[in-house]
Order: sequence, then C-alpha cells, then structure tokens
Amino acid sequence: MVYETVQPRARRHRANRARIVQAAVDIVLSEGLEALSIKRVADAADYTPGALYRYFPSKDALLASVVVRLVDALADELCAVEAADPLVRVVALCRAFRNFARRSPQAFGLLGRLLAESEVWIGTDQGAPEVGRAVGRALTPLAVALQEAGATGAIRVGDARQRALLLWVGLQGALQLRKQERIAPALVDADGLAYAMLTTLLTGFGADENSLATLGAEWNRGERRKEQER
Repeated sequence: MVYETVQPRARRHRANRARIVQAAVDIVLSEGLEALSIKRVADAADYTPGALYRYFPSKDALLASVVVRLVDALADELCAVEAADPLVRVVALCRAFRNFARRSPQAFGLLGRLLAESEVWIGTDQGAPEVGRAVGRALTPLAVALQEAGATGAIRVGDARQRALLLWVGLQGALQLRKQERIAPALVDADGLAYAMLTTLLTGFGADENSLATLGAEWNRGERRKEQER
C-alpha cells in the first residue's frame, strides 16, 4: 500500500519538475539567460515562486537542469549515429554536432556561453556536477568511436576521452564563427573551418591521408540534396 502511494507521488513530482524545466528552457531560448528568473519561470509554469522552490532550491539549480536538458537532447542525437567504420563514425558524429548547431542555433549558442565563457553561471553546489555528467554522456559516442579507431589501427592509440573533448572544443569554436560569415564572407567559412579542424586533429591522432581523403563525403552527406531543394 505504501508503494502504491509513493509511486504516483513520485511520478507527479517528476512530471511537475519536467514542466518547470521546459518552461525555463523556453524562456532562455527565446529571450536569453538574463531573462531567466524564478518568478518568470513560476508564472510560465503556473506556480508560485514559493512552490517552485520545492523543486529547485535556487536559480542556479534550475539553470543546471536547463543545461542538462539541452545536452541530453544533443546526446540522444549523437547516440543515434551509426557507422560500422569507427573513423567514418567519428566524422558522422562531428557532422551531427554541426547539424545541431545549424538547426538549433539558440541552444548551441547557449551551451557555448555556459560551458565555454569564463563567467561562472552554475555553482559547484547547485548542479555543476550534473552538467558535467551530461557532457560526459554526450561525449561518450565520440570517445567510443575514437577508441575503436585506435584499436583497428585507423589512428594511433591514445586517450579517447581527451581526444573527444578536443574535437568538441574545436567544433564549438569553429561553428561559433557562423555569425561572422555575413561580416566577412570571403574570410570566414565556419563549416570549412570545422572540417579543417577535424581533419587536422585526426591527422595528429595518426589517421593517414588516404583515409582522410574519403571522409569529406561523409562530412558533406545530405548537403547536395539540400542545395537541390533550395
């Protein structure tokens, strides 16, 4: 009987918490980080601020859940990438990250701002460990592909997690330049820079030229169809 009582209560708690996080996500993506406040989210989720504090003890804790939600969505996309050849899978995963940046520029920009800027948005006692674990989950498919590529001799054996993080950071930096393409189109090609960064790092990891020469088609897969549709 206790089980039957606790289980519906726990489900309601999870559902209410998810609704609050979604309201916060909507505010942040549409209006920016500065618009986020407990009162704004409480109004959007139809709660009083006092009631919302039962689910999140602080704005930092709520913001951490927003970031985890966005990173988990990216992780789901990356986990769905399939390719038997591990080096091809590495490129496919990087392409999926690029496509995420194209399709969800607000979420991509928010993650870049929160994870890369020197300003501390989330305290270590208010959700930073959860954000770190979410990022780890998102990096796992890439790390696994890199580890398998090392095991098959496609690249040298090395620290797959560190390499995955290097690729993440490189992609994040290159793709953030997309805004500058309108200002200096002759100088800035964000996608081209991202691919150049990818191949440069893979060369450093030990990939040979013949292997890299075949990967451009994987990076550009679907691009010709999009151009025809336009």
